[in-house]
Amino acid sequence: MTSQASKNHEPTPLYELRERISPSTYQWIQAEEEKEKRALEEDKDEALQSCQLFHTIEDDDEEEEPIERVREWISSSKNVDGFGGYSTRKEQFIEKEDGAIQVKYILSDKAGGHGDDLWAASRYIANVFADSKKCCELINANECEPPLLGKSFLELGAGGGVPSWTAMKCGARVVCTDQSIPDRIRCLAECAQRNLQDLEMEVTEENAILENAMQVSVCPFDWGTSPDEIISLLGKHGEASDVFDVILAADCVYIPQCHDVLLMSIERLLSKDGVALLPFALHGNTKDENVWNIFEKAKERGFEVEVMEKIQLTPQAIGMDERRGLVNMVRMRKI
Repeated sequence: MTSQASKNHEPTPLYELRERISPSTYQWIQAEEEKEKRALEEDKDEALQSCQLFHTIEDDDEEEEPIERVREWISSSKNVDGFGGYSTRKEQFIEKEDGAIQVKYILSDKAGGHGDDLWAASRYIANVFADSKKCCELINANECEPPLLGKSFLELGAGGGVPSWTAMKCGARVVCTDQSIPDRIRCLAECAQRNLQDLEMEVTEENAILENAMQVSVCPFDWGTSPDEIISLLGKHGEASDVFDVILAADCVYIPQCHDVLLMSIERLLSKDGVALLPFALHGNTKDENVWNIFEKAKERGFEVEVMEKIQLTPQAIGMDERRGLVNMVRMRKI
């Protein structure tokens, strides 16, 4: 018999995610799922044979504990990482602090970028969003309780989307995006739905946080392409304004070849008085100056660039270079 715990980790049926994505994205994901289903059915006999011939387990072998599909991260005022999301195969948490924000996330294992990890920059910025005082200082909000309430919020290259779900639980109107990979977008849509359902259970009556959170949407977006779908998702519950108050691109600057299209997208989607946040660690895949060069390009495009604090977090995996957890914080505005 399937346990309730394992049932909770099964994929949410696609039809239950309709409100989180546009009709065209729904049809795109549905077509891909049908294609994969047909491929699996065609390969079933071959896969069974392969299992019988090659997949044997010795009696004294220990089976590796599987990674949970739906994981959790919890904010913390004492730990810059928050709790969860790195190093160990099984998530371990201490007792949840009063006022801490707890979110669920799913890491798609489909190819493309590093969206199958929860990097230090995402954990760091999510923890900042969960702290009203720190968040207020970062986005220069006039009202500090809570500073993201009612703000239009866009995440680029979201991966697991932990900052988006944290912002959503702080009352932001969130549009969460990643590469045009169907499984990636499906996982993000499921996360949006699961976290919204959790918030609805946490809040006993209608309030401003829940009202804004219910507008959460997910969208495929390849930087440099048309942002029309993103704008339409933000505007489906009201006016889209000129567009986003806060844009986040966490750990998105490590590939210099993508700098121009990333900046083009931020320039097109950031409101006149908005703030773009680019927390990142240096991955070591290129010279440091090649990564930092994005901010010289940003100045040439008319952005005001402010290099802020640098903070050491836990690297993603045991044995990984400490620099992969050293998060640089950069804030940009339109001049």
